[in-house]
Amino acid sequence: MSILYFDCETTSADDDAKLVLAVTRTETETKTWVETPFQCFTKELARKLSLELIQFDGRICTFNGAGFDFKVLAKYLDSENLKKKLIRKCLYDHEDIFFDFFTSNGYFASLESFCVGCKLPSKTWSGSESALAVKNILSGNVSQADTIEIISKLDRYCKSDTACLQNLYMYLKQHCRLDRTSMKSGNLSSWTP
Repeated sequence: MSILYFDCETTSADDDAKLVLAVTRTETETKTWVETPFQCFTKELARKLSLELIQFDGRICTFNGAGFDFKVLAKYLDSENLKKKLIRKCLYDHEDIFFDFFTSNGYFASLESFCVGCKLPSKTWSGSESALAVKNILSGNVSQADTIEIISKLDRYCKSDTACLQNLYMYLKQHCRLDRTSMKSGNLSSWTP
């Protein structure tokens, strides 16, 4: 079965979040979705990304995609029909490691805690750091050179997150479990979805 790994970067983690960059990753292609020049997504780019997700012949894998990425993307869609198709894809052809862990354990876990526990490459940045960097770019208070550097770092970060997802998914398929290291206590535990 084909898997598409999906992650997006936004202006914040709250309900008013705006999309600024997204990455889709398959076994054969990693694609960055971003406006040029850099700005929040237009409805047209969000529509194109939604169509790519909807038309993908396989499953989509995310980390909190059901609670965040899909919701932020859906807010951009004018077409109720397209929005329904995106929701249907999220419900029926989607694996959300974050959500699955929460529903079986009753508490949240970070992507990084799984990467550390499974001894896989770690994230390159944090969501709060990236959101702050995006706000600085959009405010116009950053030089052109710094803007280019931050956008490049943001792209690498989002690609890194989809690579982490892919690594976790492959680990899960191979070991039938995910190992997790608590970022607070350092305790190692295993979880079988």
